[in-house]
Amino acid sequence: DSLSIAYGGHVAALQGCDGCHGPDLAGRLFMDAPGVVRLYARNLTPGAGGAGARYRDADWVRAIRHAVAPDGRGLLFMPSQNYQRLNDRDLGALIAWLKSRPQIDAEFPATTVGLLGRVMLMMGSLPLVTAERIDHTAPRPASVPIGPTVAYGAYLAGGCRGCHGETFSGGEIPGGVDMAPSRNLTPDSASGIGRWSLSDFRAAMRIGQLPEGVVMDSVAMPIKISREFTDDEIAALFAYFKSLPPRPYGGR
Repeated sequence: DSLSIAYGGHVAALQGCDGCHGPDLAGRLFMDAPGVVRLYARNLTPGAGGAGARYRDADWVRAIRHAVAPDGRGLLFMPSQNYQRLNDRDLGALIAWLKSRPQIDAEFPATTVGLLGRVMLMMGSLPLVTAERIDHTAPRPASVPIGPTVAYGAYLAGGCRGCHGETFSGGEIPGGVDMAPSRNLTPDSASGIGRWSLSDFRAAMRIGQLPEGVVMDSVAMPIKISREFTDDEIAALFAYFKSLPPRPYGGR
């Protein structure tokens, strides 16, 4: 229904789908590294060349959760390790929203991997085929009531682990070339958010401003995505991070 579709659009904004597939989801040239890879993010709309023209619900689930195309091929550079943490409610709403997108005709050449890229693939230093690197038997997350609670914050915080680490204590980001280290999100008073108020946390999420007035790098801290969190979602994240044991900076 219309409410589910609207909520699915919110889920898509929090997942940053337009970052790869473009603002209208009609696809684009995503990565062009001469000799390594020329990668196109595909059209997701129901238009010519788009996944929406032929994907069934099961195909969307397989592509989003498992990085596998309808014909069984592994999708290239599809970050399904992030999307596996979506519960069925959120994934269902996201798929409903994707199926409702306007039709845009856009077809792109096939992705090509150069000689250097093939060598890097063989050495395991170019993780293009995501399906080979994720646990396809991982249990699906349970649905958590939406609200400013620690439990809902724990669910939302799954998307923060990629940069801030499993313990959320921050540090150097693996593979994050030229990216600033992530911050400590635990309530450590010296290096974390132990002295922060909810208003401080909201300012960091919405405009990237730290309590001391410094504005964070919008590449290292994806403000374009974090500003999409609702007040309840921000309150839930803050409650969860405050509930964690304080940890010194850098342990991830």
